[in-house]
This record gives sequence, C-alpha cells and structure tokens, in this order.
Amino acid sequence: MVTGERSSVSEPVTDDQLREDLVVAIRENQFYLVYQPQFDLENSHLTGVEALLRWKHPVRGIIPPMEFIPLAERYGLISEIGLWVLREACRQLDKFQAKGTPPVQIAINVSPQQFLLKTFTQKVENILNETNVNPSSIEIEITESMLMQHGEQSNQCIQHLQDLGIRFAIDDFGTGYSSLSQLQCLSFNTLKIDRSFVNSLETNPRAIQLVESLITLGHNLGMNIVGEGIETQSQLHSLRQSGCDMGQGYLLGRPTEPEEIIKLANEHSQPAEQTTVLIAEDEEMVLRLTRQILRAAGYKVLEARNGRDALSILESNSWGVDVLITDQNMPVMNGDELSRIAREQKPELKIIFISGYAQRDQKPVLESGTASLEKPFGKQELLETIQRILG
Repeated sequence: MVTGERSSVSEPVTDDQLREDLVVAIRENQFYLVYQPQFDLENSHLTGVEALLRWKHPVRGIIPPMEFIPLAERYGLISEIGLWVLREACRQLDKFQAKGTPPVQIAINVSPQQFLLKTFTQKVENILNETNVNPSSIEIEITESMLMQHGEQSNQCIQHLQDLGIRFAIDDFGTGYSSLSQLQCLSFNTLKIDRSFVNSLETNPRAIQLVESLITLGHNLGMNIVGEGIETQSQLHSLRQSGCDMGQGYLLGRPTEPEEIIKLANEHSQPAEQTTVLIAEDEEMVLRLTRQILRAAGYKVLEARNGRDALSILESNSWGVDVLITDQNMPVMNGDELSRIAREQKPELKIIFISGYAQRDQKPVLESGTASLEKPFGKQELLETIQRILG
C-alpha cells in the first residue's frame, strides 16, 4: 500500500491509546480514501486508481496506514475497517458514473485476516447489491505471500468472487513467496511488480532482466502488468522498454481526492470499447514491435510465445478477445492448428496469420474472418489489416 504521508504526531502514543482511538474512529467515521491513478505506459490513458486509506485524527492529524493497520489487525478491527473501505470505494464509483466520468476501475487492498473470514464473500456480495456497481469495476489486491500460506482457502474465496465478476490482482509480486502452481491454477487479471524491483532498475543491471522475466511470465498467463512506485523518468523508460502495461507512482500521479481523479479521467480517458488482440508469436522482436504498435493505437494486447499458451489465455479470456494474430510456424503448435481450436472456442474470432520468408509457399487457406501478413510488415499495414478484418 502506498502511503506517502507522515503523521503530524509530536508525542509518542501507546498502542492501548491508539486502539481506543481506532474504535472511536470507526464509530465517528474519521477515515477517508484518496486515490492514486494508474496509467497505460504506452498511450497515457488512465486505466484505473488504487484506493488508499487515511485516518484524520481530530487531535493528532493525518495518521498513515503503516501506523494503524498493524494494530487494527492485531486487535481484530481490520474486518470492519476493510468493509468500510470497500463500501466507500463502491459509493465513489457510483458518484463517478453519476457525473459522467469515463469508466474508472478501483483497486482495493484487502488484509489477509479479512479475506480469509468465512463471511467475507457474502459481505462483499451484499455491498455490491447495496451500491449496484458493476463488479468488474472492482479489483481486489491480495499479496502473493497470502496465496502461498493459505492456498486452498484463498482459492475458494477468489473463485467465488470472480464468479460475481470481480477482478483480482497479485500485489507486491516478486518478493520471494510466489508459488507458480498457484498462478497456474488461478486466473488473475493483474500482476503488480513490487516497488523494490522498480527502484533497483537504475542501480542494478540484473534488475532489468528480472523485471522483463516477471513481465513475460505475467503476459504468458494472460495478465496485465503494473509497475509500482515509479518515481523517475529512467524507471518509467525501463518499464516501457520491458513491455510493462501500466504504472503508478509519484512521477505519474500522487494519491489525490476524487475530484482530481474525475479531471484526470476526462483528460486521459481511454476508448469506451477497447478491441482486444491476442498475439501468438515466438520471435521476441516481432512480438515486441507488434505489441508496441497496437497499444499505441489504443488496442488492448495479450500475448503468448507459443500456441499452447495462447489457448490457455483464450480459455480464460475468450469472451474478451476479438482478434488473434498468430505466427504460422511456432513451437508446440503451429498457427493452423491454433486457429482451428481457437475458432471452435469462439467461432466469431477474427484471425490474422503472419509468416516469414521461408513460409511464403505455405500460406493458409483464408476463410471468412481471416487475413494474412508477411514479415517484415509495417505499422500501417498491420493496422489497416486489423481494421479491414473487423469490418
């Protein structure tokens, strides 16, 4: 959780005093939310915000979460506070919509103590019914350490909430606790690279390779990637070059009030209906170039390095994939076989085959809703082909 604010406390306060003050704060509604914007790193569209909790103490001033959240967890107060955060975020979403703000997605941190309660999923469902917000506008952030320590229990909760339409993100990814088997079993929407890796991009040459590996892993599993804690232009440049999808941090935008988010949403709005393109390509340079062209043109991009991974992504995202761009000659599964199985899953899927010089005599038979490109293809040729195939 990003804080960025310091307490105005001048004298030390005991835990018992703070506990009593927390009980009063809950009763008297002394909490409030600020929102840190998240931007698409390619085209600067506002993709969402992260809701961050603050406590305005009547005597001690603003108390940052790092001072009171651990105590709230220790004394069993975190569940009530966490439900207030979720309800308030949903209410704010409703206010955004009432003011005609372009669609905004809100990410919410959830404490492991709260998340693992048996009553949590039902209470979330109740809040969604109360506020009548679109569940897909909510993204719950959980840490990978919780997944590792409470695998089966957290899996059941995630699956139930995903069935309601809520999105999920793995927060602080890369801190050393991750279980690849957990990532394989669950369909997360977003992977957030921990700020410690982002901060190391300028000082540790190996950090760039590590971040690129994390991004590739997330993309292969069909997830969007968010870099946290971006504070310098150098960090931003490295993340862009590495293929990171989105970013947040003080360089891009500090935690702010809802009115400022409305302004940002109107100034940096993304298309209301984004076309989603899945690229299946084993040549890294071709994949990276295609991704950059499409994202700059406003398309949402998913990617896979072989046909098998592409099918896995289609299985979890088939409702949202509009166009499949597939290399004819890939390891594990070629483009013809991939397209055949993909069309069985989604008959209306548009497909663009790409081939190299060596495969020019092995062009696919083009059916309705298909097209072909030869490497090397240019930006305009790629975009025109997509526009033509979409009609």
